[in-house]
Amino acid sequence: WCHKCHSKRIKKFREDNPKKAREISKRYCKNNSHRIWSTQTLNHHRKKENIINITISELNKLAKQTIYCSICEIPLDWKYGTGLNYNSPTLDRINNKKTLTLNNIQIVCYRCNATKRSRTMQEFIEYCTKISNKFNQIQRI
Repeated sequence: WCHKCHSKRIKKFREDNPKKAREISKRYCKNNSHRIWSTQTLNHHRKKENIINITISELNKLAKQTIYCSICEIPLDWKYGTGLNYNSPTLDRINNKKTLTLNNIQIVCYRCNATKRSRTMQEFIEYCTKISNKFNQIQRI
């Protein structure tokens, strides 16, 4: 079969069986949330014109192995369709100037990634230390 013919058959099936197609889609999303996240994440980085030297399968494998945020260690919410929340998984480049490779990425929660922003890990640690030191001094007064 060719991709074009297969796509037409799928489209026709969806038109003829909308309820069943939705059920199949929901089941697929529930059972493949890591794969969907990996695909969407790499597509997002491609649109931002990042250089990507990692495959969807490699990222999917890493995603399945990552249960907790690499920074704060809260459990990540891998459920598909729950929207973005603080413990949603996000892809972080350890060094933002480098390309996406297995050695330069980590999966972290949305909150940590939003706080880290464009900082390197070392810069992020220094930033967190400054804040911690400031508030530890205030509490001692």
